[in-house]
Amino acid sequence: MKEPIILDNELDFEYNMYEPSIFLKYKGKLFTGTVILENGKSYIEYTNGNQDGRSVDYYDNGQIAEDYLMKNGSLINGKNWYSDGQIKYNSKTDTKWDKDGVVTRNNHSWYYKNGKVRYSNNSNGKRMYYSSKGKLAFKVISSNDKPYNINSITYYHNVLIESYKDFLEHIYLDAQYNCSFRDIAYHYVIGWIRKLYHLGFKKESITLIETIVSDSKEILNKKPDFKNKSTEKNKIHNLPILIKILKQEELDKRNDPENENTLSRIIF
Repeated sequence: MKEPIILDNELDFEYNMYEPSIFLKYKGKLFTGTVILENGKSYIEYTNGNQDGRSVDYYDNGQIAEDYLMKNGSLINGKNWYSDGQIKYNSKTDTKWDKDGVVTRNNHSWYYKNGKVRYSNNSNGKRMYYSSKGKLAFKVISSNDKPYNINSITYYHNVLIESYKDFLEHIYLDAQYNCSFRDIAYHYVIGWIRKLYHLGFKKESITLIETIVSDSKEILNKKPDFKNKSTEKNKIHNLPILIKILKQEELDKRNDPENENTLSRIIF
């Protein structure tokens, strides 16, 4: 560890409230050394006020929680673990694991519990979403050729109608992983339903929305964790409002997925 080694409970430390990894001061000067955190095991190394070196944290049971290598306030690489020792994240490969050791994300791709790709993203701006059976459900292509970034979305109806719930379910054990994936996927599922409505499939669209609301109520009965609970409550509150908007044909174009920056189509 870098010297001096000082406990975090000293009042002479001044942390940057906007970005804790930089500009740490001790007795009015940028700090170089090691800060020992309250549990007496975790520590962070600094050089000239910036996190520089190892940043190590432990659970109360003594199991290592994270071990990061920092350089001048920025992450170089690192790993996270669950409290039982199962690896959780490796920044070098951008890989995330569930508590039971199943890969949930790797190199910008998300996976189902059965190992099939759920979402992939390539450098050409093409994002592909697949059902749990491995079928392409919808794809999003971004283009920078226009004055504004244009998203082209293709929905594969026959796949979505049997698998849209694949993109709404809390399949990961870590709530944050669910939120990271699902927030965007949910937006596109709703976009598919709204597109259906405008193509004349009004009854089918309303039924789909009502089913999602019903499923959300069932999930709440199972007492999910806070993040997932909040997600389902938002669906229950917002989707009935969407039904009213659709029925009244008063779509706000600023929030409509079919706006000036989005081109969408459904393949039946």
